[in-house]
Amino acid sequence: MEFTFETEYTANTMTSMAKVLRKTIRKKRSLRSHIFGWIAAALGLLLTAVKGFFLFPLA
Repeated sequence: MEFTFETEYTANTMTSMAKVLRKTIRKKRSLRSHIFGWIAAALGLLLTAVKGFFLFPLA
């Protein structure tokens, strides 16, 4: 089965796509992503420390 598409791009279409692309590229960082990343890293370090503590107890 083969699909073929033919699309004609007008000036308005190209302008709209360019605006969306600029907005996508311009967006630098998301606070929500940073918070999630820091929580994941802290949880990973905590679990590693707890696992190490149980493998090699201090006393």
